[in-house]
Amino acid sequence: MDLCQDIGGSAAAMLLADLGADVVRPETESGDHRRPPPRVEPRPVCWDRGKRRVILPCLEPRADTALSSLLSAADVVLLDGGPRALAAAGWDLGEIEQTYPELVISWLPAMGARGPYADLPADPLLQSAISGYAQQQTSIEAVPIAPVVPIVSYVHGALGAAATVAALLERRRSGRGQVVTVTGLHAVASLEAAVMLAAQDQPALYKPGRDARSMPAFRAYECADGEWFFLGTLVETLFVGAMAALDMLELMVLPGVEGEFTNLLRTAAGLAVAERLEALFAQQPRAHWLEILTEADIPVAPVLTRSEWLASDALKAVGGLVTRTHPELGPVRLPAPGVALSVTPPVVGELAREVSADELLAHWSPRSTLGDGSTHTNGALAGLRVLDLATFIAGPFGPTIMAQWGADVVKVETLEGDPYRVYSLSFVAINQGKRSVAVDLRHPDGKQLLLDLVAQADVLVENLRGESLARLGLSESVLQTLNPQLVHCSVTAFGQRGPLAGTPGFDPLLQARSGLMHTVGAEGHPVSTGTPVHDVGSASLTTLGALAALWALPTTGVGQRVDVALASSTLLLQSGEYTDFEGRPPSPRGGVDFVGPTAARRYYRTADHWMALAAQTAEQLEAALQVLGLEGEPDLDAPGDGALARAIATVMATRKAPEVVEELQRRGVPAAPVPPQNCLDDEHLVANDFSHVVMDRQFGRCRVVKNFAEWSRSAVYEATSMPAKGEDGPDVLLEIGWDSEAMGRVIADGTVQS
Repeated sequence: MDLCQDIGGSAAAMLLADLGADVVRPETESGDHRRPPPRVEPRPVCWDRGKRRVILPCLEPRADTALSSLLSAADVVLLDGGPRALAAAGWDLGEIEQTYPELVISWLPAMGARGPYADLPADPLLQSAISGYAQQQTSIEAVPIAPVVPIVSYVHGALGAAATVAALLERRRSGRGQVVTVTGLHAVASLEAAVMLAAQDQPALYKPGRDARSMPAFRAYECADGEWFFLGTLVETLFVGAMAALDMLELMVLPGVEGEFTNLLRTAAGLAVAERLEALFAQQPRAHWLEILTEADIPVAPVLTRSEWLASDALKAVGGLVTRTHPELGPVRLPAPGVALSVTPPVVGELAREVSADELLAHWSPRSTLGDGSTHTNGALAGLRVLDLATFIAGPFGPTIMAQWGADVVKVETLEGDPYRVYSLSFVAINQGKRSVAVDLRHPDGKQLLLDLVAQADVLVENLRGESLARLGLSESVLQTLNPQLVHCSVTAFGQRGPLAGTPGFDPLLQARSGLMHTVGAEGHPVSTGTPVHDVGSASLTTLGALAALWALPTTGVGQRVDVALASSTLLLQSGEYTDFEGRPPSPRGGVDFVGPTAARRYYRTADHWMALAAQTAEQLEAALQVLGLEGEPDLDAPGDGALARAIATVMATRKAPEVVEELQRRGVPAAPVPPQNCLDDEHLVANDFSHVVMDRQFGRCRVVKNFAEWSRSAVYEATSMPAKGEDGPDVLLEIGWDSEAMGRVIADGTVQS
């Protein structure tokens, strides 16, 4: 049952429907007044696909027998809204959990479960403000950046859907449902895991939200023909390879660089190198540079518009768009699911279907007793064995989510280690909660160890090219023979087929290709986000796909392959924006240092910091103008850089953020302060248990994001220290049956090697 109104919960229910769940949206006879008609707000057409609408007398669980009967038969109910809104609607989650003990209750509030801003309306502008996400975006003048595409909400949906399936898997064992809470702050935590962190025993290592121009190895460049491309050389080997291909290796010995790749992260050195590259790329058209760099196997991508990406063969190879008919809108083009399962593939359902309450009650018979009554207090995924062979972010982060939900995750690295270890503190955050084994995969004993680990795993996650898997002896046929029930998750940049299959890629390359960079930026100046959105989107979809495959296992009897690509994650992260039909209103555009679309909804600098104003009605804007002592028409459509915005900005600059926010909220105007950059001790984030401290051998105490869901019965695994590379090798080998003699041949100093 989908009772959600906001983007995150609606997207979660959409993903469950894609995966085959029978999802219904109960409404009253008067309809849903919170949603504008589709020709005004077209995106919910996508999020409601595959669902059926049912009319009930009311939606308060204690007041309607039909709703009560459906709750008795349902497996899941999805809810959103802040604590006050939930209580006002008659939904006491503790009471519901007791009344319907087998029901999984997924609560997906956008603004947090607790804290001073939990009851603000679910506005992406406010959400980005209170979470600090606005301060993590790349900017030139160090301003908070307003969201143009609700990326956080889409990741919220994927996490919510995955946590729902995790709760169902736990119910399969215990026979009991529970309340699983996934907030928009959990989505922000996942998106910021790699960048919102602090070494508490050392000086700051990373400054978020900085000028992307000073990051020469990982930024967009304009070419002689006015076209742009993104250079994705995230690590030293790639950047040096690119400079060699461009005959620009002398940049590595410039003053301030001194041959050290990490010195490029220093602003002065980064700008010096970037200026030289800007001048070089301005000499030839984009096609010239793409040809040179692609031939050298360097990750690069052209900056495309949405329409160019939607028409591309690369997107079609990972699903592309499908067409369904809407009774009012006619043919509607919708993005395909962002995850592929080989045995139980997701399907985009029909649009705007209805079912009567009597028919639904006849179909939804009450559940029989489930599970064996056993309980697990160490995580919803306790007992799940996950093997992580992936590197960088998109591959490893899915297993990290599963680890925090209770899975036993073993990260297997080569002796050289995951190349992402160069970003050491970020590596800690992205891989927390795992055990570590380092293996010499060129040695027969190392390969045998890997095969033995695979044979006893439930889930395997890798982001290797097909030929690399074959060299390791892990072809699909070998995996199926070795472990027929294995769920094999493959994470790639562009999928297994199509013109770009096998091409390397990082998150900003998909921001460039998918139209996101073009949309977030201004005409002639693409802008990337400051967080790895496609990496995290892919990781969330990997988690969802893996758990869905495990859910299907008793029915199918076999494991299956789960394919997720950075390219396919674009179908989730712009799902509403990709939805198209005749007469659809255009999607909004952003700009350089974009602080908001209108005077009523944007960020304003105050005397002490920044704050968000998010008036949604003319009455709210009029009240805001009165608070600020301004006169004039409360025009909700007044542009964010127009006369009204400038008048508001002038007054805001004389007021302090806490005072004006309090006064606006007292008048019923949605508003919130924007915390400083990397403010992990912010009151609202602390109230929502946003981060925790882990110990690292190199950096000491490190504060990183903590979790990606809360559970009423199942605990969240909380890592307190990070193992060194290969540290857990002896324990892991003993667990899979290697005797001391065999271990002696391959283990030295905790590392499995020849």
